[in-house]
Amino acid sequence: MKKPFKLILIVCLILSTVIAPSFALHTDVATESKDMHAMFDYINIMGLYFDISTWGKAECDVIVTALDAEAIGIEVELQQYDSKNYRWKTIKSWSNYEEGITSGAGGTYWILKGYLYRCIGRCDIYVGGKIVEEHEMISKCKYYD
Repeated sequence: MKKPFKLILIVCLILSTVIAPSFALHTDVATESKDMHAMFDYINIMGLYFDISTWGKAECDVIVTALDAEAIGIEVELQQYDSKNYRWKTIKSWSNYEEGITSGAGGTYWILKGYLYRCIGRCDIYVGGKIVEEHEMISKCKYYD
């Protein structure tokens, strides 16, 4: 009784490896898929840089390039986390409004030890004197020890 069982088990294992279904996509399906990208009408590039040096100098910079924009407004905030009120408070801010398709804002600020910090960058894209697009980026939080 053990031999027929072993024989059936071996045959089943062999068949399962030979007759395994394939779930690969057909090449026609893969070429029909859409490219993934941010769905902005004007903003081409928005970059945010945030760093804290070992001596406590925080640097926050935002740069924006927007195609077909007449002007770009940028606001950058350096924020410190208040653990007593469980809220972020802005300790330093920079702003810039510039005509054209490229603009930047930011700067440096000396901070205190023992707190959590982050940087927020916001931009407004203007066409015809009206805001046609806006975006906000938030950096990763950094603890200055």
